[in-house]
Amino acid sequence: MIAISSFLIILCQFGTIADGLSVQRTSVRRAAALFKSATLTVADIESSSSTIDEETKIFRNQPLASPVPCEFEWWNDACNTYLDKLDEAGGEHFVASHDEPDATGKTNKNNWLHVTSSDPNQRIQYEVRYIDGLQTMGGIARFGIDCEGPPQCAHGGSIATVADALTTTCCFKAASERWGMRTRLDCNYREAIPLGTPVRMEATVIDLKKRKAVLEWSIHSLTELDRNGNLIRHAFGSADFLLPRLSKE
Repeated sequence: MIAISSFLIILCQFGTIADGLSVQRTSVRRAAALFKSATLTVADIESSSSTIDEETKIFRNQPLASPVPCEFEWWNDACNTYLDKLDEAGGEHFVASHDEPDATGKTNKNNWLHVTSSDPNQRIQYEVRYIDGLQTMGGIARFGIDCEGPPQCAHGGSIATVADALTTTCCFKAASERWGMRTRLDCNYREAIPLGTPVRMEATVIDLKKRKAVLEWSIHSLTELDRNGNLIRHAFGSADFLLPRLSKE
């Protein structure tokens, strides 16, 4: 009797294992089907992308900084108002060199901030001016869906990247076009930046010596006010640079 009971227990256990294996096989088949479906989807996309006309390809590889000032779909009157102030102060329209196609029509894509293989509307787009007399670089930035962290908001890394690029370029212009080596970047976050909403950004040199530069940067809302009636400050910080020696003439 004991032997029969033991045998039945073993059969039950075997049945449980078999059921488990059956479930696993079903899961594997489902996963394989999903993978196959996903693979087909990717293949379909790649196949369809190969048929995109040349005009569309040109659009997909537009630079992130518009060669024609203020030519962005998201541009608004608040952007114009702020940029007019920069222009009135003698602002120089600045476009990073690797945003512009070379003689062969190719665009350098080594810099993450300027990668344009995806639709540029999904990434960071900007319009900036450098004011030599104030040693300040200011402009407008807009964060696309590729920069999403919290739902519908830019993640901190994308904001820090903008701060890095802005302060580095401002330092370059102020230090007789010498690229400095960053030794510190300080980032403080206060209010989330909504995706698709243009914001104003500024970087200013506050100390410039032969071999050292210190800058402050900030990103503010163009229109939204805080409880004290000031423009909302999304993020701010400072940066230190070690400058190369000036060449002897």
